[in-house]
Amino acid sequence: MELLAWTHRHKSPVVSASTIQLPSNNLTAEREIKVTMMPRSFWDQDPSFLDLYPYGTLESFRRLFAETSFDPNTKYVAAFTTKHGGSKPDNTVDVRIAFDSSVIRGAEIVEALTAATRAEDLADAFAWIQEQYPPRASEQILRTLRNRTPTRAINNAAAYMIMRGLGLSYDVQLTGLVGAAHLNGREGVIRYQDPANSERYTTALDDGTCVSVRADNFVHIRRGEYKRMPPQRPSPLTPRPSPVAPRTFASPAMAAQATTSTRPSMLALVLLLLSIFASGYWAWFYGPSAT
Repeated sequence: MELLAWTHRHKSPVVSASTIQLPSNNLTAEREIKVTMMPRSFWDQDPSFLDLYPYGTLESFRRLFAETSFDPNTKYVAAFTTKHGGSKPDNTVDVRIAFDSSVIRGAEIVEALTAATRAEDLADAFAWIQEQYPPRASEQILRTLRNRTPTRAINNAAAYMIMRGLGLSYDVQLTGLVGAAHLNGREGVIRYQDPANSERYTTALDDGTCVSVRADNFVHIRRGEYKRMPPQRPSPLTPRPSPVAPRTFASPAMAAQATTSTRPSMLALVLLLLSIFASGYWAWFYGPSAT
């Protein structure tokens, strides 16, 4: 949500997280949380907004943006809503949230690492990892990255660890493969770092195929808005991905949304989403693949 608001901050957006309220006796069904970016051109000027939200919500949004202390470069407006089946929310909690500079900075570093191989960008990445990961985790990560010349492979490895720390999906395009050249140009998402070989990354391609590739055989790409990262640790039932031969030579919208699943009440939903912004779930993402 935070990076969605940051990316579109010039549009005075409200980032909405909505869910369907399930019956209290339904303990097994999963709840979907839908995250949507609504630019001011929609929530303040489009009459259809009132088909989705009551007029009081519109007034609340206007008050938040009109406050003299509100600065779109430091804060954003979020709305947490629940529905019981009707077209309009039954409950809405509107809040102003301060941007977390470490989250914004992390995303900027990833973009820089993707665009070029400069020593200063790699140094920024090392500093971010050291500051944002728990001490033991950062030591183990940096031990595998330090004292290496900036290359696409090392940049990819550092960028992946930042995105993993942020809990964001790391989309890639395969490139430079020789033994499996037919996979070059295919796109997918990094699922996890191979626990047995930290230089390889298990990648789920868009057609469902899983392959294991080295860091110099993919480039990071942005495909729409930032998305939450898929599960990190491979299940014992997950088939081992087929290895791909290493290369032998060097070389954002009104309805942008992401989903996740949980079972919170209205209050728990707000606390859960706020905790995502505050903590980044470092411990949850730290596991054997970081060694």
